[in-house]
Amino acid sequence: MPILSGLHVDKTLTGLSLRFTNPEVIFELAVPTINVKHETDKYFTYDKSHLRIEEDVRADKSLANKASYDLDSANYSVQEHALEDLVTPRMLQNADGALEPSIDATNNLMSKITLRLEVDGAATIFATANYSSQQTLAGANKWSVNTASQPILNVASACSEVLSNCGRTPNTAILGRLAFKALKNNDEILDAIKHTQTGIVTKDILRANSGL
Repeated sequence: MPILSGLHVDKTLTGLSLRFTNPEVIFELAVPTINVKHETDKYFTYDKSHLRIEEDVRADKSLANKASYDLDSANYSVQEHALEDLVTPRMLQNADGALEPSIDATNNLMSKITLRLEVDGAATIFATANYSSQQTLAGANKWSVNTASQPILNVASACSEVLSNCGRTPNTAILGRLAFKALKNNDEILDAIKHTQTGIVTKDILRANSGL
């Protein structure tokens, strides 16, 4: 009589395979794509003369004061990015039922390209030229210190900094998972929403509290 292990030869499942993915990339939201015709070109930039108050009172029979503006230009260049994989007819013919080499190769390449875009987008946003007013909270000011930190005040101060530098009120904030988790348990946030319908910190409630 054969033993139990000799009655069955292990095979791969045809309806199940496991693969890690990251479905929550945000680069297209944070760094919108602009379509261009050429790999290198220029784009126009306006000066800030429109922010300056001009004397516009005109005396009788006098000419109006002139108020003009200047244009400048800057260069851009794009780089081509590409990855490839090889799927042979023999691979397609010999693949087990749960595997689709062409689709698997495509998904793998798209995942890698998407991840690269995410990393490059973060590098662009946090480059010194674009993000010179970086603030790092430490000690009792960290949002994870529930009883002492003041995230509402911190966000309001950051919004004021943006407004004073470019004249526009910020309307978007990007939070990492750890920051969002800290805010969900922060005493100042919980106290601010304790009389809401659910009393639970959500993205919409954080948005309403911060004005973003």
